[in-house]
Amino acid sequence: MLMNIRKNLGLNQLRAGVAKMTRQIEDHQRWMVDPGSKPGVSQHPPEDIARWVNEKWPADIARLMEQRAIYEAVIKEKESGNVPDGA
Repeated sequence: MLMNIRKNLGLNQLRAGVAKMTRQIEDHQRWMVDPGSKPGVSQHPPEDIARWVNEKWPADIARLMEQRAIYEAVIKEKESGNVPDGA
């Protein structure tokens, strides 16, 4: 996956990806504090909402943070010109 990101995405795409992931992280954090702020949530059973707040959304945040860190590292590599061979 990392090799594909290095090879296939330019700096502008990487920066846009970081911005999008940051917005998604902020959305998930907001929903955890106030689940009703996510459109459509009120139509679901309280058990589902509790599972989302306690399990799904924290897992989504962790995944997005990992992906964002990878993108940020590739941005630094590309900006420094220090991209590994074959990437």
